[in-house]
Amino acid sequence: MNDRKAFFISYDGTLFHGFQVQDDLRTVQKEVLECMVESAVEINEARLTYSGRTDAGVSALWQTISFFLRDEALHGFTRCLNSKKGILVWGLRERLPYEFHASRSAIYRDYIYIDTTDKYYCPDISFLQALSNIMARLNNYRFLYKDWRTPPYGSDWRMLYFIRVLPVEQQIIIHVRGEGFAWNMVRRIVDFLRKAKCRCELNECIDKWVPGAAEPQNLFLVGVRYPIAPKLIVETSKIINSTFLHTRIKSSVLSALKRFLSIDRLVYSPYSLA
Repeated sequence: MNDRKAFFISYDGTLFHGFQVQDDLRTVQKEVLECMVESAVEINEARLTYSGRTDAGVSALWQTISFFLRDEALHGFTRCLNSKKGILVWGLRERLPYEFHASRSAIYRDYIYIDTTDKYYCPDISFLQALSNIMARLNNYRFLYKDWRTPPYGSDWRMLYFIRVLPVEQQIIIHVRGEGFAWNMVRRIVDFLRKAKCRCELNECIDKWVPGAAEPQNLFLVGVRYPIAPKLIVETSKIINSTFLHTRIKSSVLSALKRFLSIDRLVYSPYSLA
């Protein structure tokens, strides 16, 4: 049967030049397309969709790719993608509705940034959380791109559910949930919080902020919520270790990520399915 299927994958962003296809560069989408061709999929007829595009260096524990695939090609495609360095297929759904779209059908996305307190001008968690609460209610985030003559598409209207700032030993975890994100948006939010001076009001912080973006390797797309849930084909405890075998990410960052996803009940990730 040739039906719409969804594959739920994780990947190590430090091994790729982003998700989207780029000429002569290794990207996640290029590897996906190669496996589709190897599985005799007609690319133009497969109606490929994906949940989002991550930038170079940014990793994902939850990226959804969906397209029409024959049942007999299912295992071959999965095997092909799992053979790619830094990619793991950990979940699957078959017999999806024709109209399912990996991006437009998503309810929200969860990003996690693992940071260290020494990078913050004001490492006062209560202040950072209060400032984040105000930011999350804005909807218009053009100020994050005040160094751009023309801000990226979508920066003037984005729905964020919340921005959480959580202390974990000597680290700070930033958890951002939103319907969608403009280019570099989460990394710019982190940079803004890093440079905010204690007790400054939001407008004052914006005026004094010199725009920048936090390093990509500590950012993870950890969850994409849909009306349907994936069926796990890999134990959640093995996802991080299997995905990041050859990573350039510090082990302390991955340990903090794994520990946080294992105990936090608000973040949505593959760990939520176990």
